[in-house]
Amino acid sequence: KDIKKGDMIVYIDNQSTGNRLDKDRYKLSEIYDIEPIGIKKVYDINVEGYNNFIANNIVVHNSLSFDDIMDFDAIRRGKPAMHIMFGVGNAIMGGILYSTLALRLGLSKSMAIGKLLTDTMAALAIGNSEEIMFRDYDESKYLRVIQMKTAVLIATAAEIGARIPRGVDERMIKYARSFGENLGMLYQLCDDYVAVKKSIEYGEPEEDLEENKIILPLIYLWNNLDKDDPKDNEIRMILQKYRSKAPLTEEEYGALFKALKERGALEYVEKYIQGYKEAALKILDEFPENKYTELLRLIPDFVIDAFMSEV
Repeated sequence: KDIKKGDMIVYIDNQSTGNRLDKDRYKLSEIYDIEPIGIKKVYDINVEGYNNFIANNIVVHNSLSFDDIMDFDAIRRGKPAMHIMFGVGNAIMGGILYSTLALRLGLSKSMAIGKLLTDTMAALAIGNSEEIMFRDYDESKYLRVIQMKTAVLIATAAEIGARIPRGVDERMIKYARSFGENLGMLYQLCDDYVAVKKSIEYGEPEEDLEENKIILPLIYLWNNLDKDDPKDNEIRMILQKYRSKAPLTEEEYGALFKALKERGALEYVEKYIQGYKEAALKILDEFPENKYTELLRLIPDFVIDAFMSEV
């Protein structure tokens, strides 16, 4: 429903010293004013047979509800996560129920889309499980994890869009999926970039770093340390401690953030982001030129700008 003055919203009390699942950290506040900003483009493309986009959307939101449980996140987009509101058991069983509903919606259109959704859910499960176990500073393994846990969702959305119209060449369907996969990789690496950028600017771990996740900037730093340099060996010891999920001191975080900034970790991630952007746009050269292709060309920069507006 539309939000209005007087509605209550949940926000995080940043002054609280409680842990991530401490309910005292989450406060209610009344909306006292809403300022209209007019109609804005959202770069949405409507395709006949939208029920399959609903199916994919269910898979996306389902994965987030499970992700919140695994990461011990209590807030999702400013509101209590499903497991906080209804309990872990209900969140898991509800997720299973909605996964079944998504598959049913997909099969109502075609067997190919039903299979696509099952493959996507399987990849999500494998990718998220690998992320939990992933404690190596290994770039190739990390790229595989984010391909399976993030990029596969956008790839599937793009493929569904290509499969719905009749008579689409299989080659074009593969191009559509590849566009979505590159966009998904770009999305996850923008998330990595923002997590480290915020941490450096605020002087404390933010987002993925707060959860001791191993992400691309940390992998780059680890792989570019000099074993013969005493200062680099100090950073190596901090990264080993981080990998073991042992709490770091304020001084250790400071040294880590300084190393990430000075060694060009963010610039390295930027090159990856630019590479995936260029790959996505190059794929669109295979599509006919029309207003929809032009809208698709805007999406990579739209995603990048949305993330960079946070820092």
